[in-house]
Amino acid sequence: MVNAVLALVAGLTLGFVGDWRLSLATLGLVPVVAGSMALVTFIMFGMEGGGAKYSLASEISGEAVLHIRTVRALGSEEQSLRLFTKAVDDVAKKGVKDVPKTGFAFGFGNAVVWTVFILGFGYGAVRVDDGGTAAGVMQAMMCIMFGAFGMGAAAGFLPDGNKGRLAAYDLFNLIDRPSKVNAVTPIGTIETLGDGNVELKDVKFTYPHRPGLPVLKGVSFKVSRGQSVALVGPSGSGKSTIIQLLQRFYDVTEGSLLIGGTELRNFNVAWWRKQVGFVGQEPVLFDITLEENVRYGNQDATKEQVEVAAELANMDYVFDGRIAWTDKMGIRGERLSGGQKQRCAIARAMIREPSFLLLDEATSALDSVSENLVQESLDRARKGRTTFTIAHRLSTIKDSDLILVMALGEITESGTHDELLEAGKLYWQLASQAQAKTSPLDAAAA
Repeated sequence: MVNAVLALVAGLTLGFVGDWRLSLATLGLVPVVAGSMALVTFIMFGMEGGGAKYSLASEISGEAVLHIRTVRALGSEEQSLRLFTKAVDDVAKKGVKDVPKTGFAFGFGNAVVWTVFILGFGYGAVRVDDGGTAAGVMQAMMCIMFGAFGMGAAAGFLPDGNKGRLAAYDLFNLIDRPSKVNAVTPIGTIETLGDGNVELKDVKFTYPHRPGLPVLKGVSFKVSRGQSVALVGPSGSGKSTIIQLLQRFYDVTEGSLLIGGTELRNFNVAWWRKQVGFVGQEPVLFDITLEENVRYGNQDATKEQVEVAAELANMDYVFDGRIAWTDKMGIRGERLSGGQKQRCAIARAMIREPSFLLLDEATSALDSVSENLVQESLDRARKGRTTFTIAHRLSTIKDSDLILVMALGEITESGTHDELLEAGKLYWQLASQAQAKTSPLDAAAA
């Protein structure tokens, strides 16, 4: 809109300076020229669908290339090609249908423009005969015409203005929505752990996007500093939710989550997260060097601290030369095996020197040999730290100081491994199932 107004004002101003009589005469043709240009622009650029189809084709090809191993393994090359070809063919068919429109737009637009030029220059010749200058006629004609062109071209995009307004409304609404837990501008000020004990008092929680489905239904337990705690139970029982609450991705809906006797919501969230190390089931590595991936946990770490963390995480593959610190890891760390990535993630967590260590199924996706190596690393890492571990393989958490058995958002049992087996309840059932599923190969490795 600004472009249209400026183009027209500048064109008319310079045109009237060049020859006001010619400018005044052609002023009535400006709406005709602007209208024809707006029509051309609208038809050429306002036709929807082609861009979306091209986008779909791009997504199909991009996913096929990104997940080429899966495509090859499933023999789905032909299927991917069919999907891609169909998307491109749809674009071609739409292009054929749009040819008459584009042809009319070009033909009509050019016809109007050249007709106006003929009329304008015809009258311009009269003006020269009447004493006007050729330079003034050219200036008036060209400036007014190009001003009309600019106005018409910009006007062709006016239908997009409403779409832009709607999109901007949604975007700014999202940006302006205050975050309940903001590490960039934290509300809390507490930066001390006190005695370091962790206590949940009658904690109830529902996710914001599912307010009608309670996930935790009054969970209470207390963990002393340096203790090792394990969370076990069926899927969907709320184990990972407790880990996310400890990371403070969410605040509890009801009840209290206390660290050293202080509500976690009163902590400086950026400071608190520096006290926490996290290792998940599928660690995320970035396409940067191995050293940078480890240093990601603490950007200010020295090379010596990186190597200490690597030793603690049992990253033998870097010390024996199989992988160099300067080697890039590829997309999602594809250069490393599952066990190697897991140990790198442990080193990344340990380089923070955290007071709390959160382990979410850190060994569940590994084979027996890799699991033993990673478990050895985890055993080293959790010494002297308060550790929360989620595990389905009960062999990895049987030495925990406290085991909490969860079901349907509640703690149904708590105690040590031996105490829970003696009770003969849900934990005993899980242990019996795990033992029945153990293969001879796993048993031999154990």
